[in-house]
Amino acid sequence: MQKFDDYSFDDFLEDISFIRFVKNGPQGNDDVWQQWVVSNPPNLDTYSQARRYILTAISITPVKDTEENRSAVWAKINSRIARQAKIAVMTKRIKIWSYSAAAALLLFACGYWYVTSQIIIQTGFGEQRSVTLPDNSIVKLNANSALRYPRAWRIHGVREVWLNGEAFFRVQHLNKQPQQVKPSERFVVHAGVVQVQVLGTEFNVKSRRNHVTVSLTKGKIGVSTGKNNPQFILAPGEAVRYQDKKIVRTAINRMNNQPLAWTKNQMIVNGITVAGIIENYEDTYGGHIILENPALGNKRIDGTISMTSKDATIYMLANLLNATVEPRNNGVYYIKLNHVK
Repeated sequence: MQKFDDYSFDDFLEDISFIRFVKNGPQGNDDVWQQWVVSNPPNLDTYSQARRYILTAISITPVKDTEENRSAVWAKINSRIARQAKIAVMTKRIKIWSYSAAAALLLFACGYWYVTSQIIIQTGFGEQRSVTLPDNSIVKLNANSALRYPRAWRIHGVREVWLNGEAFFRVQHLNKQPQQVKPSERFVVHAGVVQVQVLGTEFNVKSRRNHVTVSLTKGKIGVSTGKNNPQFILAPGEAVRYQDKKIVRTAINRMNNQPLAWTKNQMIVNGITVAGIIENYEDTYGGHIILENPALGNKRIDGTISMTSKDATIYMLANLLNATVEPRNNGVYYIKLNHVK
């Protein structure tokens, strides 16, 4: 029995006497396999695995090839095929629905963006720009200014723009009868808290340093600071200035800085202070001007000042003051008076 001690799993399965022993059991007290097992051989675990394998194999009942069995098998196969087909159809529908939902969501997002977004046009320091709005109204932007209006201009109830800086407006007429103006025919300019409502006209709006000035050259406009506040109706040649929460009416020819001069790259001033000229310069070109003597800012100037370039403006101001300009870093100019010997 020593040879059984070296048996592998495959050796057991190839031994006819072992298979017969497992299948029929011990045959008397002199059975060699029974005696070998009792001796507790070293490969007893391998023997046990082989024995279980054979018992499992001989316990399997073969399926009889009958019409009933074949029908049952085909029924199961067809059931699985139908179930897989149903799952495939549902998966396809879910994918189509997902694609449709994604497309609808994308379309909605694009529509929402189009309706709520705005077009923004900006000018840099020293830059002017003319803009034609969708209704053919013309807006000329001064330097350092920004104009906003709805991208979906034609589906909004009112023609509206928002201004930060300075601009001259030439608004297109939509109705020649001022007494029969529809809401959609109005044109509204928002400049800070000030609203300018027009039908068709030409006017200038300046919104800087918490001050708003509206000047009318042609047509008729209404200026207010809200729905519940009174509206000022302007005639050509009139202007209003909003400052310190008050609106003050004046005539354009009495203003110390003519509102349309900037469109010709000029300042036409009548009693404007040096500080006022410096403010206009800084609003147009950026940078900063420092006076050696701050009291000089109260000096008043009359005449025409070129605004064709920042250098032309700064040196013309120096000539008017009989002063010297000293350029410094970061766009800063220092102006000091020339001392007469």
